[in-house]
Amino acid sequence: MKRLFSIAFMLAVVLVASAQPDNFLKTVQGVEYCFVPMDDSSVTISFPKSIRQQNNIPLQFLSLPEGVQRDGNHYRVVKIADSAFYGCSFLRSIVIPRSINSIGLEAFGECKSLRKVTLCCDSLDMSLEAFSRCLLDTIVIGSSVRHLPHFLFSDQKALKYVDFCARHVERMSSLFFECRSETVLHVASDVEIIPNNIFFNFVGLKKILFDSDSRLRVVGEMSFANCCNLESLVLPSSLERVGEGAFSYCSPNNITFKGKRPPYLATTSFMGVDKMLQVFIPCYSLGLYARSTVGNFFPNLVYEEGCVSNGSDVEVIYINDTVYIHDTVYVPLSFFESTKDDLENEVENDDEIEEDEIDGEEGEPVDWIVIEGQQLTIMNAKTLRGVSVRVFDDKGILVLDKRIPRSQMSDNYKLKLPESQRYYLRLDMGKPYLIDVPAQVVKE
Repeated sequence: MKRLFSIAFMLAVVLVASAQPDNFLKTVQGVEYCFVPMDDSSVTISFPKSIRQQNNIPLQFLSLPEGVQRDGNHYRVVKIADSAFYGCSFLRSIVIPRSINSIGLEAFGECKSLRKVTLCCDSLDMSLEAFSRCLLDTIVIGSSVRHLPHFLFSDQKALKYVDFCARHVERMSSLFFECRSETVLHVASDVEIIPNNIFFNFVGLKKILFDSDSRLRVVGEMSFANCCNLESLVLPSSLERVGEGAFSYCSPNNITFKGKRPPYLATTSFMGVDKMLQVFIPCYSLGLYARSTVGNFFPNLVYEEGCVSNGSDVEVIYINDTVYIHDTVYVPLSFFESTKDDLENEVENDDEIEEDEIDGEEGEPVDWIVIEGQQLTIMNAKTLRGVSVRVFDDKGILVLDKRIPRSQMSDNYKLKLPESQRYYLRLDMGKPYLIDVPAQVVKE
């Protein structure tokens, strides 16, 4: 009985084996590949050994096929085999098609000339050693990509450019973890959401480029956290929300918001970022930005280039007890003659004023600010509790912090403004504990 059972089992194995197609070589689009059937409809792909062992110049730029025909049957290419292109020193660029869902161990190992990888797949499982000892400088993440393994391209040594086009990401985290070479990231115009954590600790990221017609709405939580070498940041007009920790512990030199309406910033969106760096905003949008979460976090709001008014046109915006002036003004040289001790003594000697001693409502805004030539006049200044004059140089560094107490104010308080000094001028009216918000950049 046992003998009959063994014979039957062996016959079944033989029948199954005979039904399974053999490995085969096939030329697709002028390139010969080796295919290994996985089942009746799918195959793995690799180069034959004969190709891997030669310096095949015509195969420098390779786009893998999605399928192959054999004996009237169609097979879908779903996997790149282990060591499939190992040691192909001639290979410079590879396009991974949408049909691929797996890349094996060291599939492109020792491809020392491989510089560009384009991923057009949907979901992908990949060995972290798939590109071992490659020096990739360009990575394209196609629009159809939804899922990639975490840390997939971590610690790349030569990366220079990343083109991110994925529109419907489900899972993708820390793709470029600890990549330290200087890199530019381009975000395609039809990307609406940057996923949580995707570029976390992308240390070498220097610049992010958004297209002018970008439709980006959301920057996800921790998406650019600890990108500590990010030099500048220009956020598109379509942006609506920046998630928790999105740009935390980045170090941009300045930030530009392109939208007339400011996006919502979560409380930790820019945690660890210098609050006093310059933040450029669109013309005539200061009121919205100063009241928004952007203004709460970044007081140094400056209009973008070309927004300074000409002649006698002065834009004055009242927000609570703070007056924001936007015009060409010059800072008095006499301000710089005061020492730090003088300023501290002046604040200490300013007598406290009881509420009933104040003419009008506490912190009542001035009616107008007039700038004529080199003279700045604050009208109805006696209604104020005091004025804080703060001066910043053209790099946004505070060079003067002077408070003029109410006892020194007159109905029309005047300040002499000298020539040829480029500074920011900031006047805070009312309560001495007001948060500073800047005036327009001064231009000659």
